Amino acid sequence: DCHTDLSSAMMLTVRKVFPAAKLINDRFHVQQLMSEAVDQLRIRYRWKVLDAENQAIREHRQKKKEAKSKAERERIGKWENGETLPQIVSRSKHIILKHWSKWNEQQKTRAAILFDKFPKLLEGYSLSMKLTDIFNKKSGLDEARLNLARW
Repeated sequence: DCHTDLSSAMMLTVRKVFPAAKLINDRFHVQQLMSEAVDQLRIRYRWKVLDAENQAIREHRQKKKEAKSKAERERIGKWENGETLPQIVSRSKHIILKHWSKWNEQQKTRAAILFDKFPKLLEGYSLSMKLTDIFNKKSGLDEARLNLARW
């Protein structure tokens, strides 16, 4: 058996040098690819949110000038946890890379706002965590294959 890192060059080399070897893609690299895909989705949303915020800033400048108090000016563009959406998206990288059971209260609040605003990110995160749960479950080969097929 030869464990590989999902690199096509590595797989090709192993096939040429060890033609009878059974290639095995290890769990770490599979999970890493899944996490990277979810993070890329988060980054795409972050850029969209930043573009939208820049537009909103231009539009809100006038509103802020017209605001009667400092508190009113500070509330414009804020979410209930005191962060803007770009801040939430930017600060959520660690949220989507760790299991929901390990989130602290602030991360739970951010995740609720993030996933409410971006359901596709929730879908990607959920798929990633289901894969992690499959890998973490102690099971036989047949059960593991069945779980992966269902996933």
